[in-house]
Amino acid sequence: MFELVGRRVKIVKGKYKGETGTIVEETGYTEGYGVVCKIRLDNGHTGEWSADFFEVL
Repeated sequence: MFELVGRRVKIVKGKYKGETGTIVEETGYTEGYGVVCKIRLDNGHTGEWSADFFEVL
């Protein structure tokens, strides 16, 4: 399985579009939207996004 924890990502839609951060935990999976990850953004905000909201850099 592809390990995402520690990977750099960019948010591609929503309120934080354009922000970059680091995946700190894989928290689940949603049917049709893929893996859900807890991401710590470079601006200090931490949240959970499904794979359709971010791209791995």
